[in-house]
Amino acid sequence: MSKRARSKLSKHSSQARAARILRMGESSTERSQRLAELNQRNSQVRARESSVERSQRLAQQNLRTSDLRERESSVERSRRRAEQSLRTSELRVRESSVERSQRLAEQSLRASELRAQESRLDRSQCLHEQI
Repeated sequence: MSKRARSKLSKHSSQARAARILRMGESSTERSQRLAELNQRNSQVRARESSVERSQRLAQQNLRTSDLRERESSVERSRRRAEQSLRTSELRVRESSVERSQRLAEQSLRASELRAQESRLDRSQCLHEQI
């Protein structure tokens, strides 16, 4: 790793540490406000990004996630999945019947789109293999 990269990493680490210290003293109202502002900024950035930029961002995100998953132990994986399951259960308890219906409808639509896409890919692959 170059000196420049180490310096940049160190700068980001110190900034992250300072931000964590500031967040430790914030009230729940301040936390909610900060997260709402962060979500709004992220939404604005997402709205402005092109499909190529979005694809690149998601590819980088997937790469980082897969790197993390490769390095985690089975104990860490079990803990992460248990925490994830708990968060999901808590969300399900709080959602209204309208929200639940909407979530299930969106989930069903995504599944149908994936199946249709897989079918097209399978057909394309079969045609390609015949050539």
